[in-house]
Amino acid sequence: MAIAAVVYSYLAQAVSRFLNCIISAKYHWAVLYKTHLILICIQWLTVLIIPLPTVLTKDIYYRPYSLCWVPIEYTLHVGYSVVAYYLIPAILIFIIYIYIYFRIKYLHLNVSTTTIRGRLNRDLEILYNIIILFVIYTVGAIPTLLYLITGIHVLYEIGIVSLTFTVAVEKVVTLLLDHDMRSIIILYFRRSMVQIQTAT
Repeated sequence: MAIAAVVYSYLAQAVSRFLNCIISAKYHWAVLYKTHLILICIQWLTVLIIPLPTVLTKDIYYRPYSLCWVPIEYTLHVGYSVVAYYLIPAILIFIIYIYIYFRIKYLHLNVSTTTIRGRLNRDLEILYNIIILFVIYTVGAIPTLLYLITGIHVLYEIGIVSLTFTVAVEKVVTLLLDHDMRSIIILYFRRSMVQIQTAT
């Protein structure tokens, strides 16, 4: 459920950006606090509902002092977990960001040619960042998908770790790709390294 919560929170952020960038031009409600509060509630409700098929069946049970994960024997549950927790939100995130990118690019084509070059470079950088993050998401699900296709048990074990690992990698890459966040972090570490000397 934790992975679903993280990935679906990214989906909620993508929908929020879609509302702010695209829908808000026509509809004022898209930027209201109430709209985003409803979006967050829907996201958490989805995160709580998605694992219910796994929890309500008798196939999966809690084993003390063991890793809490869907056992290998239940391929249907493993497939459902990968698709519902991971692939559907990742694909929706990618589609939303690509749509936003092309919509903004189309709007910029109507602007004078002197400002197009700078905006086009920024748009390409945004698309580049989106593709990097999507590739990271996709790589995390590959071992489990390969397990579902081939049945090789080692891939299942790698898949358990890879989903969590790629979420952590995505966080680090987001910090590296975001210029503002990177500048703030560098400034913070520079200030913490400077020793304050008092006049005697």
